[in-house]
Amino acid sequence: MPEPARTGSPEGVPVLSFRFHIAAPQQHSPIPLDAISAGTGGRRAQLIGYDAFAADRLLRVAFAGRTSTDDLQDPVTSLLRQLSNSQAALPPGGAMVAYFYDVESGRKALDARGHGRGHERFNIPIPRDGGIQDLLAEARQPDRRFDAVICEDIARIGRRSHVSQEIETLLERAGVLLIAADEPLITSGKRATQPLTRRVKQGVSEWYVLELLEKSWDGLSTHSHMGYNIGKPPYGYLKHDVPHPIASRREQGATKHTSRPTR
Repeated sequence: MPEPARTGSPEGVPVLSFRFHIAAPQQHSPIPLDAISAGTGGRRAQLIGYDAFAADRLLRVAFAGRTSTDDLQDPVTSLLRQLSNSQAALPPGGAMVAYFYDVESGRKALDARGHGRGHERFNIPIPRDGGIQDLLAEARQPDRRFDAVICEDIARIGRRSHVSQEIETLLERAGVLLIAADEPLITSGKRATQPLTRRVKQGVSEWYVLELLEKSWDGLSTHSHMGYNIGKPPYGYLKHDVPHPIASRREQGATKHTSRPTR
């Protein structure tokens, strides 16, 4: 199946030829999207439980990815992992037809999301149709190319619970399902456990980053109170090397630094 043209992908870089396929988009949705947004019971529950996603129907799915920084991790590896896990979790009859991702913090407010250009610094071998704002804009269009959005886990949509829930709500109002690859796909038509699982995951995502920030700051504060210095000494002080307190690091020749006044 030929690949559709994609903007934003690096020239000369093969696009996902090693694992992923790109399905040709269809003109119309294979499922009644008005039923998806028509309440929480009956037919909508069956659709969210994927009873309507029969193997002989093409469910058009857009990939939503995010990696938080472009200087402290490798966005290429992270996004490829996210896409691989999302591809493996596609429901029966599902095919990737669009790709949206950003390199930015998931703790930003929604109106500040999706405007960065961090992805341009890397040769990411995934076609890019835009960021989160472009995804939401296309979701509102009657001729959108996708019926559902899939992410590796809900933290990729946002680290703040209210932001990820806002995106989820906007998609649902547009008649677009939001699927997380690490959440169970319920096929019985019952869905009471699905929002519970997702809300817990959203809460954990927000807690995780806040606890990490607090403990990192506490660690730096304790490090300073112990007399150690990070970075350049302040004016009027010189760096002084001392043996590293951890034996294994001392054996590797590592040291710690303190600051001493120049006079």
